[in-house]
Amino acid sequence: MSTLQDYLQSRYADVRFTLTQTYLFSKMAVPIFHLFIYEGLLTLKLHQKLPSEKDIDTYSNMLLNLKGHLAEIDPPSDGYQWYLWKIKLNQNSHFEIMELIDELRKVCDNPTQEIIN
Repeated sequence: MSTLQDYLQSRYADVRFTLTQTYLFSKMAVPIFHLFIYEGLLTLKLHQKLPSEKDIDTYSNMLLNLKGHLAEIDPPSDGYQWYLWKIKLNQNSHFEIMELIDELRKVCDNPTQEIIN
């Protein structure tokens, strides 16, 4: 993971990526979301607790077509009140992760824009 951190840090010089034992984390890599990168999985956490249903639909629709990746929603539970979207990585490569971050930045900068594969 430390090589991925170095790779992303060089690609996104204005963004801080924090390395933990099991994942990389960034608050600023993707607008609207906090980004968690696990082995084989990218997770997006909404910045706000308990958003409106309209916002959830908007964000979910926004994340539908991400270069062949499916974003599955993980709604809040009794003990955890944050919405998460999980994206399984196909190749788990540095390039795939960078490509997804670029695509997410593009989509989140313009939430009504439809991204086509």
